[in-house]
Amino acid sequence: MNKALLLYPLGEIDKYEEITYTFNSAKTKTKLPALWLAEKIDGVEEITFIITKKLKEDYFSLFEKLCEFILKKEMRNVFSDNDIKKFRKRENFNEDKKIFTEKLKKEQESNLSYDFLIIDEENLLSFIHELKRYIESHADYTIHIDITHAYRFIPMFIVIVISLLKNAGKNIEIGEILYAFAGADENRIISLKDYLDVLNWSNAIYSFNNFANTLPIAQILKNYHSEISDLLHVLQQSLDMNLASKIKESISRLKDKFETMSIENEIFKQLVFDDLKKVLSEFVLDGCQSDFELSLARWHLKNRRYLHGYTALIEAFKSKICEIYGYNPDDSNQRKFINDIYNRQIKSEIAKKEEQIVIFLETLSKIRNIFVHLNVSQEENIYLKGVKFALTMNPSTIKEEINFSSIDNLLEYIEKNLTSIFPQEKVMELSKHYKKLNREV
Repeated sequence: MNKALLLYPLGEIDKYEEITYTFNSAKTKTKLPALWLAEKIDGVEEITFIITKKLKEDYFSLFEKLCEFILKKEMRNVFSDNDIKKFRKRENFNEDKKIFTEKLKKEQESNLSYDFLIIDEENLLSFIHELKRYIESHADYTIHIDITHAYRFIPMFIVIVISLLKNAGKNIEIGEILYAFAGADENRIISLKDYLDVLNWSNAIYSFNNFANTLPIAQILKNYHSEISDLLHVLQQSLDMNLASKIKESISRLKDKFETMSIENEIFKQLVFDDLKKVLSEFVLDGCQSDFELSLARWHLKNRRYLHGYTALIEAFKSKICEIYGYNPDDSNQRKFINDIYNRQIKSEIAKKEEQIVIFLETLSKIRNIFVHLNVSQEENIYLKGVKFALTMNPSTIKEEINFSSIDNLLEYIEKNLTSIFPQEKVMELSKHYKKLNREV
């Protein structure tokens, strides 16, 4: 059984009345259902009351009420006269709360521990540090929260802070967020965990839309669509490593799943699913390898993933030349051969006819090398052009004398004219020499 704790914010404790509460199929009549709830939720070992700075200042009255609510006894029947006198003086809250909480634990039938967290209503941001410290000291606990009796601002702020800490990388496991709805005869305690789920989805969608990161979505979907979650993980990792074949495979499998899946999560259905399908549609799966690599380059550059984008764009041109001459771009030996003869002979022949194409491709390589070698200072102008080109995909942003208005036009020119610039027969002849040299080596 996992260890758990119950965070229980308190409000105007003097005004609590005895009410019937129901939770699942259980029922009780009490002024404060904290202990009862803790016993009904699996694994709860501690109740931590969240109190305002104002409530802390009069902590004698707080202790008096909690003793009545939890132990159903007056304070004088539980604590010594010296302890009560000490509490009345209210000189050292931390020292007095230790005496109080230890006595509560000793006096009750269950083995629950107690603690307090302070939220300063005049300095709410200080609570972020307090809750962070508390969560770090309970890293292996599942946290449940009941917000029924709190001042209205406290539950909202607690949930926001928890969401903030989760996004900051803190490992927080939230169990239930509970609230008692008032009825005619009884208060029904229900789960509001969907509220936190909405915040989680909000952050996941922001990460997806602004940083092309599907991992937060995949993490949430783990509980609803584990197979989709796993595929999104693989896709994101493949995109981060720029593994074209794995990216292609992951997208294809996701598209197939999306066609047949039944969507259970409403937020995913209403706000994420269509956008995710739209992103997948940006990748060309049905064309040749160069078409896919070009679509991959566009996606990377659009999402400011410059190194991967320029690498994919350069590889798309190499694949296109392979395809024009009838070679398989997925075959490493054939790709190496075409790359070698391009650098040794084809490039110079293209330069005689359309030098701007060679200038463009060499500039792409310079831009890619800047991101590879982390050296911006020497080539500031090239770097800025690289960033600008990623926004427009217009070759003229690289060099003004380049007349091609788009990558597609440039590739179309290469496809139509390359074999006349450097004939297929020459490539075949060079291939024979290449194979002979490799055999001799």
